[in-house]
Amino acid sequence: MPYTMMALKNSTTEPAQFVFDRGALTGQSGPLAFVVSASQGDAATIESQVITQRQKQLGLPNLQALQTIIDKRATFACTSDLQRPIAQISPNIIACGDYV
Repeated sequence: MPYTMMALKNSTTEPAQFVFDRGALTGQSGPLAFVVSASQGDAATIESQVITQRQKQLGLPNLQALQTIIDKRATFACTSDLQRPIAQISPNIIACGDYV
């Protein structure tokens, strides 16, 4: 890939928004990490769509999926009156971020 991280054009059939070159980040040769936020459907469908998207948008040769992770708690809706988590996670660790 020309960059360590790239934004992708996403749609209902091409769900990934970003791709990271794990080789450039970790020294591993070859692995790419595609990020799909607010995914719809099962893991096999999403995986198939991302593989097609990778070939169409990046023109990369055939790659196989190594692992598909779906984390339903990775994000949360920022709505009014939402209970925020406490910032003090433990005596020596304080959480930070836009919504904490």
